[in-house]
Amino acid sequence: MAKSLYRNHVIVASGEFNQVTRQWKSMVCIFWKTDTQKLHSINDLAGIFETEEEAVAVALKAGKGWIDTQPAVKDWTTPRLRMSVHKETAS
Repeated sequence: MAKSLYRNHVIVASGEFNQVTRQWKSMVCIFWKTDTQKLHSINDLAGIFETEEEAVAVALKAGKGWIDTQPAVKDWTTPRLRMSVHKETAS
């Protein structure tokens, strides 16, 4: 699992292990705040991976890609939240 702060959204990327196929699938949840807390999950990402690291990397990329298609949001994060995730900027 990996957490990242990107364009005022918190991305939580993870992999789900299938014990039958012995492969990993990517999943990502994106959190942000407007007037209320918001959540967007992507559980149907394409691809099957041999390692959790590969699955998480694809999930992070997908999360950033989704955020890049959305309107910008105000920086509502608290200092505590800023310290708990790795801050990244849009490239």
